[in-house]
Amino acid sequence: MFPPPRTLLAAFALVAISLGAATSAQADPIITTVGTPNNASFVNATQHNLLQFTLGSSYTNVSIAASLVSTAAGRTGTAYLMNQVGPGTTVANQLASNAFTFAQVANLSTSLSYVNLFSGLNLGSGTYFVVFSATNTTTDTGISVNTAATYTTAPGASVGAEQFSAGANLNPAYPPASTFVNSGTGNRFFTVDGTSGATAVPEPATLLLLGTGLAGTVGAMRRRRRAKM
Repeated sequence: MFPPPRTLLAAFALVAISLGAATSAQADPIITTVGTPNNASFVNATQHNLLQFTLGSSYTNVSIAASLVSTAAGRTGTAYLMNQVGPGTTVANQLASNAFTFAQVANLSTSLSYVNLFSGLNLGSGTYFVVFSATNTTTDTGISVNTAATYTTAPGASVGAEQFSAGANLNPAYPPASTFVNSGTGNRFFTVDGTSGATAVPEPATLLLLGTGLAGTVGAMRRRRRAKM
């Protein structure tokens, strides 16, 4: 005789959980900055900074971090994730925003300390912009840079030119609406991680193992039931 339906249901549920664990994918690096900083581009009330990157495919569980450092304690700022920047940009172009605290370091130019800005994002293929602003007007806050730094990118991903906005080009009311220009001060240190939108497929060996386990469970149940008869 076969095991009761409830027992079979429990066995199948166990296999389904195992399959879910087997097919879940870990977040992988999409963009990584390689090198060490030798300078910092200011991020404050009179200069905004911008990161630009492009994704060639869709990703889930996306996290973005940047080396935002300060020689003073408690300096804060705001990061905006946008699908457009420049004049005419509005909150409708804003995908996310987040307040952050600069990492306090001993040396603004040579220190590297990443601050997590966004996590849990679902992003499709396209170009994205991250704009940084801060409330202070001093020169003790910035994002780590180096002209010799390079980027390691996932297939289809790329990084745009470094940019900043200051002076007449700066929009203090809504930083992403500023006019950004190539800064030439060096590549920014930031990272983007995420899980590819492609559905992971369990390997044949994993499926065989799970199938064997289910068969063994059902067989054991049948033997115990016969022994009670």
